[in-house]
Amino acid sequence: MASEVVRHGGIALCAPIAPYDAARQAVRAMIEPHGGFVLVHLATALEVCEGRDRKGLYARARAGIVKEFTGISDPYEIPTDAELSIDTAVVDPDQAAERIMRHLEQQGFLGSSLNRARALVRAIASGPSRRFDVKVPTLGTTGLLPSRAADSTLPLCR
Repeated sequence: MASEVVRHGGIALCAPIAPYDAARQAVRAMIEPHGGFVLVHLATALEVCEGRDRKGLYARARAGIVKEFTGISDPYEIPTDAELSIDTAVVDPDQAAERIMRHLEQQGFLGSSLNRARALVRAIASGPSRRFDVKVPTLGTTGLLPSRAADSTLPLCR
């Protein structure tokens, strides 16, 4: 869906679970022919993610109640091609959001929609979950779906 939004000149801001490199590469391949794509990796140690887990999902995954849980019983492939990487164990959500916004501004992704995009990025960066993918193309906004894993990946597309 994000590639269709981008293809028609819109912004897609998405946060799906994307623990596998092949899936991230497939999304990049769908987006890049129609616009820009920025992968932002929000790196956080598994222990930090577990400490932030308000719903007890990590504990349930460790107990075997939740199956195929990214970072516990299912792998997470750390991105090697992220345009931006932020360690959220040492950078607070506001600082992380600012770094992302500066990168998007420097790359020409943001213009008149800067304040709206800044608010969306802050909402994602300060959310309770630890891993998500974000796609941000040109103007407008679509989707915001936080997920539940160890590291975070934010593909930002324009």
